[in-house]
Amino acid sequence: MTKMLAASEGVTTNWLDLPEDVIITIFMKLGPFEVFCSAQGVCSSWRNLAKEPRIFRSIVISRSQWLRFGNYYPNLAKHAVDRSCGQVAEISFDGWDWDCGWFLQYIADQPNMVKRLRMKHCSKRSDVLLIKYVTNSLYWKSSN
Repeated sequence: MTKMLAASEGVTTNWLDLPEDVIITIFMKLGPFEVFCSAQGVCSSWRNLAKEPRIFRSIVISRSQWLRFGNYYPNLAKHAVDRSCGQVAEISFDGWDWDCGWFLQYIADQPNMVKRLRMKHCSKRSDVLLIKYVTNSLYWKSSN
């Protein structure tokens, strides 16, 4: 399947001719969940590029994405952390209704990974696990 870009002069360009770094940058703008559910299914080249850990440095977990991806969403969030290969710099929870305790526990068990954790408008926070996450993160940073 060939994907084409339409230029203003009517000339078309094959998406597969774009340099890999450009495609990865586009994937980073899409976000991990759109990469999982859309982009990686386009062709085998994009599927291979979708495994690039840089794409998963920033993970936004939002209510609107939950509504879009449904019950698969918690597993997609964990999968995004796994695909980052330890390179996640930021995880944001925004408008989250799901109990994210197990996910906080999962990232708390990953040494020296997340540099920024943002929780905004979350109705079911697990304060104990959030404290454990912060404590573990500070411990790993001070011991390295």
